[in-house]
Amino acid sequence: MTISLRSNVTRRDEKGMFGIPFKRLIAAGVSGGMVIATLQNVLGTASLGLAAVTVILALILTASRGGIPAWRRSLYGLQAQFLMAATRPESMLHPLARLFNVSSDGVILNGAELFGAKETKALTHASEWVVYSSPQDDLGMTLVESPTGSAQR
Repeated sequence: MTISLRSNVTRRDEKGMFGIPFKRLIAAGVSGGMVIATLQNVLGTASLGLAAVTVILALILTASRGGIPAWRRSLYGLQAQFLMAATRPESMLHPLARLFNVSSDGVILNGAELFGAKETKALTHASEWVVYSSPQDDLGMTLVESPTGSAQR
């Protein structure tokens, strides 16, 4: 028994207009409304243009690519720029990186530490172990190097 899925069936949060999910449209509209509400007395009708720009920016910055919104992706990029500037004194962002106390420890990689062989614990030789035939045994057997000899404790 097979089930055929229709291609026009989408998840609830994917429904919206022009390929934009409804929750992003609502968030952009609310942000534009907040700009109008706060700046209408100061700017007058110019707040409508600023609200339209805010709506468009909110739609762009909330677009998800690879599961990460664009605003967060840009913050990660800015953080990477500061990390790289902390390692290069000739960079223009180096004074800002020093001002914000950005550590460059995460950028400088040690090849010997990354690709070096892992330390293994020293294995004990089989002759150092005592073998008991039952839990009540007081005498145990030890393994020896040669197959002809046997030792008891």
